[in-house]
Amino acid sequence: RRHLPQRKPLAVPLAARVHDRMSALLSETGDAEAAAAAAEVLVRVGRPEEDLDAITRFLDRWLPLLPKRPILRPRGRPFSTQDDLSRASILRSVRALLARGASVPADPRFAGEILAYLASIEPPGAARPADLDARCIGWLAHRVPAVRAAALRALSPDALVRVAGRFATLESLDDAEVALAALRAYLPVAATCRGVASLAVLRVANDEALLQAAATLADAQGARVELAHAWIQRLPEPELLPTALRGLADLVVGPGRGATGPGRVPSADEIAALQLAWKSFVSLHAQEIRDGQRWVLGDPALPALSPALFGPARPFRLPDDAERPAGK
Repeated sequence: RRHLPQRKPLAVPLAARVHDRMSALLSETGDAEAAAAAAEVLVRVGRPEEDLDAITRFLDRWLPLLPKRPILRPRGRPFSTQDDLSRASILRSVRALLARGASVPADPRFAGEILAYLASIEPPGAARPADLDARCIGWLAHRVPAVRAAALRALSPDALVRVAGRFATLESLDDAEVALAALRAYLPVAATCRGVASLAVLRVANDEALLQAAATLADAQGARVELAHAWIQRLPEPELLPTALRGLADLVVGPGRGATGPGRVPSADEIAALQLAWKSFVSLHAQEIRDGQRWVLGDPALPALSPALFGPARPFRLPDDAERPAGK
């Protein structure tokens, strides 16, 4: 069996020089990728207490400079950016330094300090400070979206219920990361927080993660009929059509009860007909949908729920090259 050579620790003088260079880089750079690389090196050769302070000071400078990410933006623009990847890498280094004994400020004030503080209470079994909810509620008004999102994730269920009114409008979810954090955080308490603006997000968002989180929360809030109408409203958007049809299928077709999805891109007239057919179906079966009933696609007892509701099928060709219509 072939053995790979073990990684040897750096000699002390070299480790000290590397450490000093990485610390200097963190204090000088505005480049998050460079900072992430420096932080990872410091985890290996550094001094946890001193290095955590250097990393949080970089975050304090860098995070306030990042722009908000609107919920409504051109489809296809990635939800996660290189800045997100760099921040995730930096926070992994923060957690590693915490595991090696670094401590966080007792009264964090700046963005980097707050994120490090919240990271310190993430591990299973970590003590939850008695005033954590009060602090996180205060941080919901922080100007840095990453801090607001992290504070949402750290709130207890009781605290989430108390502040649910803050997230009742689309304007309160003015950043995509904050919106996603809110939609996911409120899922366990959805039954008592029906005012959180899941449907408002669903009506305008273009990102798959936001759409899925909004639909899941709206379903858990009991707004199933309203959710169906929101998906129907978005059927005419060509790039969103498959997502909207999948959302409608999740509402009315039981698991394993029939395949859905258009076989080809429908025309504008076909999409208009789909909208009318779905509006009619939801109107006729609103109470059953509200109660959570799902059906078998193509059940003869429910002819309205046919594969045609999910768009035109694609014709296929026989070996003799004769085209046969789908379903024949």
